[in-house]
Amino acid sequence: MNSGTITIFLVMLAVASIEAGLCESSARGTESSKQHEFSLNLKVEGRSTFVTLSSNITTRPLKLLIDCGATLSLVASDVIKPGAVDESHREIVYGCENRDIETLGLAHVMISLKGNRNIDIQMHVMNRTNIRPNCDGYLGFDVMVKYNMTVDLDKHKLIFRFSREE
Repeated sequence: MNSGTITIFLVMLAVASIEAGLCESSARGTESSKQHEFSLNLKVEGRSTFVTLSSNITTRPLKLLIDCGATLSLVASDVIKPGAVDESHREIVYGCENRDIETLGLAHVMISLKGNRNIDIQMHVMNRTNIRPNCDGYLGFDVMVKYNMTVDLDKHKLIFRFSREE
């Protein structure tokens, strides 16, 4: 296979992906009446976007960096109440420091939204030294997918979507 054939194949694949995305978005548009939306305010500092959340197991509200590239959501251990970490669920994560880091365990963080809606976020707990200094953790792609989240940078909102059946 020559480079011209590979290029044509990649273009065809890209067009197919775009068309599939358009079909998927129009299907989602028809389901919007079956969903409830909840939003939280975002704060932009420099080139980083944060959300502040209050929860049942933290000593204060959490300032979390929105990180679509993080496969797991992470939180610093110093903001978690004693006894709230399940240490039997440790994970090895590969961080931006280009090395493997072992988490201290898993915490189930319950966040309350308007309308008596709660969300359960599983967050892996890490030492504060492994978290950026200006935040308490990272809201990762795992939570974004679970709750069908959208980041609306124009309106400075993090939008959660739930089906009416949930």
